[in-house]
Amino acid sequence: MDALRLVLGTVQLGTVYGIANTTGQPDRGTAREIIKAAWECGIRIFDTAQGYGQSEEVLGDALAHGGFLSQARVITKFHPSLDHTNKKELFHALDTSLQKLGVERLEGIFFHREESLDLFDRGLGDIVSDIAASEKTAKVGISVYSPARALEALEKDSIDCVQIPTNILDHRFAQAGVFDRAHEFGKDIFIRSIYLQGLLLLDPEKLSEKMNFAKTIIQEMIKLAKKYQISIRELAFAFVKQSFKSAYCVIGAETARQVRENCELWESAIISEEAIQGIRDAFAEVDERILNPAKW
Repeated sequence: MDALRLVLGTVQLGTVYGIANTTGQPDRGTAREIIKAAWECGIRIFDTAQGYGQSEEVLGDALAHGGFLSQARVITKFHPSLDHTNKKELFHALDTSLQKLGVERLEGIFFHREESLDLFDRGLGDIVSDIAASEKTAKVGISVYSPARALEALEKDSIDCVQIPTNILDHRFAQAGVFDRAHEFGKDIFIRSIYLQGLLLLDPEKLSEKMNFAKTIIQEMIKLAKKYQISIRELAFAFVKQSFKSAYCVIGAETARQVRENCELWESAIISEEAIQGIRDAFAEVDERILNPAKW
């Protein structure tokens, strides 16, 4: 199964996450089953963070239990509360992550928030160069929320990867030329929020009063999916897979079954160019209140 562009996000392993989460944080046994299912599906890259509760420890345990540590490619992120201008503090955090995960070298160390870009001229840029030279990680990246900060990050020589939210509703980064720019620079894009933390999969008639502002647009998605005779889950997955063919796609799962279902969708979900254009036309401009979970 070709899942080389799929990345398993593991925030769920360390904390309760996602608006559509119904099972809570999995126990160690379930976590091991999730990682084993991902590995059997061909997934080799795993995304975690120092700020995801126990995720690093749980992921490390599951990879070791399955015998996958030597081949696994792990990305983690610095905790936002760290002093990002303190080289000693960042290196200590990096070493702690390596120890928790049980790996000798990371696939990538990312900065968790786009605000870290503001510190590059205040010492962080030099620290990033030292991190890259340390052989503790293959790549350095950053997670951002806005197209402007994504473009800014891509311009920095020391940044190899940028993680961004993109889905059937969120076309801001494509419209701003982020994917084209990354291709030009030979840098990696990691797409998160394919299901917008599960919001895209909710029943619009069962939304909480707090989330009722998203009801109309979910109904519009349902109409579009019916038009092309496909489920919203398939529509969302196929759109990202086919529209951004060089990007990595981060998926999450609460159970091993969900991992397998997502991998099967990755292989089978296909939509027409007409459907792709229909999505772009229907959701060319969407209120940021819907697109940004921080505003929910």
